[in-house]
Parts: sequence; structure tokens; C-alpha cells
Amino acid sequence: MSLGPVGSSSSLVSLLKAELASDTRRRTTGKAGAASSSRSQAAAGRPSLRPQLIEAVKDIDRTHPDAVKQARRRIIRAVLVWQFGPDLREHSQWAAMLDAIATTLEQDAEHLAQFDALLAELQQVG
Repeated sequence: MSLGPVGSSSSLVSLLKAELASDTRRRTTGKAGAASSSRSQAAAGRPSLRPQLIEAVKDIDRTHPDAVKQARRRIIRAVLVWQFGPDLREHSQWAAMLDAIATTLEQDAEHLAQFDALLAELQQVG
């Protein structure tokens, strides 16, 4: 498996937001349009990301920094495996990639705030 360099953490956050918005639209509309139909066909072989994320954060105490840090890594891991497949974990740079993304997110106050909002939303839904 050939992988290019890891994109910015902003693209990871955007991917999370897009998936959450997509799941929300599908639940509230009840009908799939042509665009969502083609997306559904493309994703037919893999489970939805949202339930995985809800499960990963359901018991997280958002006031405990270590718990939030662990949740961040679980969410990053889930998104990467969901997006690129489970074989990604076998890649020689898997741990380094995961660490780099987590470290990048932890260094930006805006990303930390967005992650906290994501946790709150996932826990509210779950």
C-alpha cells in the first residue's frame, strides 16, 4: 500500500465534520438524493463512521485532560482506518502518522476547541 504524506489536521477535522453532517442529513431527510445515493454506493462496503465515534467517546469525562487526549487518539485512529482501510495499521509509519496528527491537533487552541465541540456533540447524540 502506497501512502502519500499526511495532510493537514484541518483536513482531518473537515472530514469528521463532513461525515457527521452527512449522517445527520440522511437521518433527518429520510430520502437520499442523487449525490448522497452515489456516496452511499461508494461507502456500501464499510460501516458508518458516526456510530464508531459515538462508541469511542460515550464514557469520556471531558473535564479530565488525559481522558480527552486518549479519546482524541481513538477518534483519529477510527477516522484513518475508516477512510483508508484496516490495512493502514500495517503500514510501517502507522504509529508515527498517528502521533504526528495527534500532536498537531494538540498544539492548536482552535483545534482543541473544535475537538471539544465534536466530543460534546457525539456524547449528546449517543
